[in-house]
Amino acid sequence: MQNNSINTTPSDALSSSTTYYKNGSNFYTLQSTSVATYYCTNANHTGTNSYTSSTASGVCYKSSSCSTCSGYGIMSKCSVCGETAPYIKMSGSWIENPTLASKHLGCISSGGKFIDVECTACQIGHKLSPKSWNYKYRNIDTSSTTTTTSAYSVATGYTISFNKNGGSGSMSSQYFLHGHSQAIKSNTFTRTGYTFKGWNTSSSSTSISYSNGQSVTQITSGSSATLYAIWTANTYYVKYNANGGSGTMDNSTHTYDTASALTTNAFTRTGYNFAGWATSETGAVAYADGASVSTLTTTNGEIYNLYAVWDARPHNINILINDSSLGSVLGGGAYVEGENANIYAFSQPGCAFLYWLDSADTSTKIFANPLNITITETKTYTAYFTDSLMSGVTCMAQEGGEIRMSGYNENDTVVHFSAVAYAGYTFDGWFISGDNTAISTDWSVDLAMDIIKDKLIVAHFSPVHSNVNTETSNTDNLT
Repeated sequence: MQNNSINTTPSDALSSSTTYYKNGSNFYTLQSTSVATYYCTNANHTGTNSYTSSTASGVCYKSSSCSTCSGYGIMSKCSVCGETAPYIKMSGSWIENPTLASKHLGCISSGGKFIDVECTACQIGHKLSPKSWNYKYRNIDTSSTTTTTSAYSVATGYTISFNKNGGSGSMSSQYFLHGHSQAIKSNTFTRTGYTFKGWNTSSSSTSISYSNGQSVTQITSGSSATLYAIWTANTYYVKYNANGGSGTMDNSTHTYDTASALTTNAFTRTGYNFAGWATSETGAVAYADGASVSTLTTTNGEIYNLYAVWDARPHNINILINDSSLGSVLGGGAYVEGENANIYAFSQPGCAFLYWLDSADTSTKIFANPLNITITETKTYTAYFTDSLMSGVTCMAQEGGEIRMSGYNENDTVVHFSAVAYAGYTFDGWFISGDNTAISTDWSVDLAMDIIKDKLIVAHFSPVHSNVNTETSNTDNLT
């Protein structure tokens, strides 16, 4: 009879190399076996062949024809010298055995007695063999032990293998017993972008038959089976950030490994065109508007941020001249929508700037010089100069700045003047040379023809001192 034992009882520690036993709904390992009773296998007895003993050294009464012991199966033995004699019923002291007294006088003086011993002559052929057994079992679930003379039946089991089914990692097989409730070991497989859902005996199934760590009584009636990991693709969300723009957009929902389009951009930004989506506020375009995505993040439930990328919307300011020999211009070029720009007109000696004309409105003359423009679209301006100045109107600037005077003709009633102070100077005003009469303190002014005709108009400038508030200087009008 096999003698087996295990030291631990967790279900995942069951081993296919261990023999298990079943009694009712309980399962056991065999801890030990021992003989409960013995019996004599020789039929030559006094009485029947049903002699039993609790030990292998029990006395079985032998054949009645034995001449040595006269069928008693027992001899009398001297406790001192060891000599045996036929069984004497009244054995004990030597005085009770006078026939042997003279032979064992020396033994008597030593206090010898007769003791009962088995007859070795008729013992030949009489053998005690085990008749019944004691079995000690250990419950694999409670660790309690039970001793019984009835043997339990051998339990059958099966081995479960685990398949990662698209995942990664490894798991050792697990041994189960038919009809025994035990937990499936916890999953240790992983799969990027997926969450473990459970187990199924089919690799192609999307549903599960067993959850992670579920207790089962029987997965198969056979000797082996395979459980396949079932995976659910993770769900993540995309958050759209305006990143300087305006408007609102809801988060979009996406499934890992499944292509789906980003929401079409709904943000706007004045002066800018939407270029696409970046993964950081200052990053370059990583995804186009409405791009198809499938693996933005592997984490289930994560909110993935995308940031709008804006390209400044360019507009050109084009400057033309009615006659390039009369003057020059400055300030044309490409600008961003919403930006402020200044354009300048510079007359040649003996010539004068007259006005600007906007190509979109040629009926309105613009006398400002420089001309400040808020960029909203591509525009074309033409600077008009003249060399036909009416005699008698002249102007000059003191040290510290320069002046511009519009062209005029016989029909004009006003002439436009503008002054620009250099860095470190401030504009003081317009004066008539000679009597130094002040005309105006505005740096850009229209002066009546009847006041300035035949006069020299002088622009006064003065250095800026530390105690002078330079905020009134119009130096910036030059740039």
